Amino acid sequence: RCEAQGIARNLERFETAFMVCFWSTALHRIHKVSKTIQSGTVDVLLVRDLYGSLEEYFVSERNNFSYFEELGMKITKTETYDSYEKDTSRQTKRKVWPDETRSEEVNLTGRDDLRINTFLPILDSFICEFKRRKVAYSDFVDKFYFLTQLCDSKTDINITEEELRNKATKLHQIYQNDLDSDFIEECIHFQKHCAVGMDNPSDKTLEGISTFLRKN
Repeated sequence: RCEAQGIARNLERFETAFMVCFWSTALHRIHKVSKTIQSGTVDVLLVRDLYGSLEEYFVSERNNFSYFEELGMKITKTETYDSYEKDTSRQTKRKVWPDETRSEEVNLTGRDDLRINTFLPILDSFICEFKRRKVAYSDFVDKFYFLTQLCDSKTDINITEEELRNKATKLHQIYQNDLDSDFIEECIHFQKHCAVGMDNPSDKTLEGISTFLRKN
């Protein structure tokens, strides 16, 4: 019974309501992006941009602490910011050692404690992680995305021969032990084939090109 009462008290805390609102919002945004990324037709460029959007989204959320406070107050049916447990409970004082003074201690309010020690660190972790993923996909896009531009169902050729040669050369320099010596000319040849040998627009999609390459 005492354990149940303790759990009930924790669930009724303003801090709990705040975190429920915050995590619900954050995880909903992440889930939406994850579903898009896991779809079968997603493009690496879109994945990079989606991770970038999450990074920027959580950067902007750093300024929205008050918004989640208001949501928490609606759940707990409170109308002031004085509902933090740290502000209403008896505070224990830490033992001061001989080389310390009380003036050196920083006493944060319940609001500042939640914002500085919980809310912002969680957001900063999200920001760092999604920035890391965005950078990883940006590196991948810089190296390989030109291969998706060899054919385009609307414009026939979506990258100039000069651009193609430059990008193919850079890729070959990075993976010289894995790519054939004629990789650059092969890319240019395939670009021309896309322009004159693929009349069906569906053949010029990524799926169509992938099917063609596997068969040939």
